[in-house]
Amino acid sequence: MKNRYALRLIQVFLLLLATESSLAQWQPLNGPFSGYVSSIASDNDYRYAGTRGGGFFRYTDVAGTWSRVNFDLLYYDYYDLLISNDTIFAATNNGVAYSTDQGVNWTLSNNGINDAVSEILLLNGIYYAASGYSGVFVSTDGGMNWNPSNNGLTTLTLYDIEHDGNDLYVATDGEGVFKSTDGGANWIAVNNGITGTIAQAISAGGGYIFAAISSDGVYRSSDQGANWEPANTGMPTVYYFPAMEYYGSELYVGTYGYGFWKTSDNGDNWTEINTGILNPQGYSVYSENGNLWAGSGAGIFKSTNSGTSWTDMSDGMLAAQVTRIVQTGTSLICILEDGGLVRSSDGGANWSSSNTGFTEVNQQDLYVYGSKIFCGTNYSSVYVSTDDGASWSPSGNGITNPNIGCFTSYGNKLFAGSIGGGVYFSDDDGANWSEVNNGLTTQVISSLANTGTEVFAATYSAGVFRTTDDGANWNVVNNGLTNLSVFSLVSLNGNLYAGTNGDGVFMSDDGGANWSQINNGLGSLYIRRLYSDGTYLYSCSDFAGIFISGDGGLTWEEFNNGLVNTNLYDVVSDGVNLIAATAGASTWMRPVSDFTGLGSMNDSKSSVRLFPNPSSGRFTIKGLPAEGSSTITLYDLTGREFRRVVTQGEQQCSFDVEDLPKGSYIVSILSDRLVAISVLVLN
Repeated sequence: MKNRYALRLIQVFLLLLATESSLAQWQPLNGPFSGYVSSIASDNDYRYAGTRGGGFFRYTDVAGTWSRVNFDLLYYDYYDLLISNDTIFAATNNGVAYSTDQGVNWTLSNNGINDAVSEILLLNGIYYAASGYSGVFVSTDGGMNWNPSNNGLTTLTLYDIEHDGNDLYVATDGEGVFKSTDGGANWIAVNNGITGTIAQAISAGGGYIFAAISSDGVYRSSDQGANWEPANTGMPTVYYFPAMEYYGSELYVGTYGYGFWKTSDNGDNWTEINTGILNPQGYSVYSENGNLWAGSGAGIFKSTNSGTSWTDMSDGMLAAQVTRIVQTGTSLICILEDGGLVRSSDGGANWSSSNTGFTEVNQQDLYVYGSKIFCGTNYSSVYVSTDDGASWSPSGNGITNPNIGCFTSYGNKLFAGSIGGGVYFSDDDGANWSEVNNGLTTQVISSLANTGTEVFAATYSAGVFRTTDDGANWNVVNNGLTNLSVFSLVSLNGNLYAGTNGDGVFMSDDGGANWSQINNGLGSLYIRRLYSDGTYLYSCSDFAGIFISGDGGLTWEEFNNGLVNTNLYDVVSDGVNLIAATAGASTWMRPVSDFTGLGSMNDSKSSVRLFPNPSSGRFTIKGLPAEGSSTITLYDLTGREFRRVVTQGEQQCSFDVEDLPKGSYIVSILSDRLVAISVLVLN
């Protein structure tokens, strides 16, 4: 009879597991819609957008929205697109890829190339690829096989390749412009008149060749590159030119820091064309049927009047680089890299801009402080919001270094960490600040945390410092910390945790006096962000996703199922759901209950959890009912019983199962207040 009950229990559990397994994964939120759009193209059916970090998207006027049709960690950055017949070619971070089904599936076409490719060009039936560090590659068989073609090039670091008639031009990093008149077989430098050396973009039109030179502006040549003259009137000094295209009788450039510009007289005069574009980073520009499309760091925009004004067309583009996310209690607020702040008051279903009061888009960190939210910026000091992020006002009086990247607080004591100015302290809710750096050997602060009145400052190169007198004096606390490049600090239950750049996570249970490494199960040792919701520890890293610990960091478990992009910046919990901020795939959500290890069948508020799971021989159950008895039973999948323990009000119970074979087991808990079952994996 007992075995029959056990088998029935297992059958019920496996049915629940089968149902829940399809749901127990990350799901994308409805935004924010944004992204680094670095390439745009179109055919008769779709418009296409390639992003940096967010994958490949396509759009139709009928749908009126973008949809991601492909994301692959092999080629997550799309630098350039070329459509030839029914094939889309892409220059990516991993060379050349192509798709024959309008972007749904991609195949690498790298035979002969072992480098990122910045631009791809088709001329007279021959394909040309400009690579990041290996020069020019040529394919004569439709892009399937490639051969280097660099004779005469004095550098192999290329930004762009373009043609004017049958002549080829390349923009190089450090050696200016080169030209080939024989299909790329031989190259010669053509820089007469150009004073700069970093050529970043090439375009041809109106009888001219144009070259964009870093910090030197745009040049033009009317004699096929033999001589150049400046063509910069009206344009600011630009460090980086990601895009330059000639359409009709107008030349357009995309700049980093100043957005988009155009000239209608071949460079005699330039006009800024950024009305309606949310940020000043111009990555791509494309003309189609009289309309312009512009890709920026804040999504994609369309102009029907040659760039005089733009309309945001980013709906559906889940490619945002979300660098920070906080939960205020009523809203989610995100920082978008190069895209400012966005806010959702309905759990991520809808998002709106939240930049009122900011003069520039350069936010770095968000910190919820009671009813206030503080925002640290890159070069505008501190801002504060008292209306849940709807509006912001400056709050940096006394801060002399405006590059603020982190905060912490206890009571009415507020601390701000800067990049280059050390730590600032306020005891009047951020109205006034004072510098508190005595004892710090570096003023480049990466993270702040506190355990009560003890405050800790992490640095990128000198480890961790501690103050017990509100910053009046700091002392280094690095004993046992083998990596002094600390990116993130967090505290949990009086313990302090440090995430390093290359050696994983360290823990201190004595105020930083001693540290021990705790990386068991951790998938990446390069930690971007540590976070705690008061129960669990979360580790975010680049391309390894999120790892969670339920035992104070002693063991970690990967939770990436369903997460398209595992390049993470941040994570936050609202008590019900966990929200992840990705570098290129916007925000994703998963119920916190997925991480409890044990799920109650009739009490959704149960705090029972089993850890570590998987286990190597010992596990613990916490959160058992404090009243009455609980029967805990361990079965294998055939219903055979291996352990049975009856507790009397104990809320924690540990098991030693090192003698059991590796595999999956069922743990059941029965009491007057609780019925719960879960699978335990022994490895």
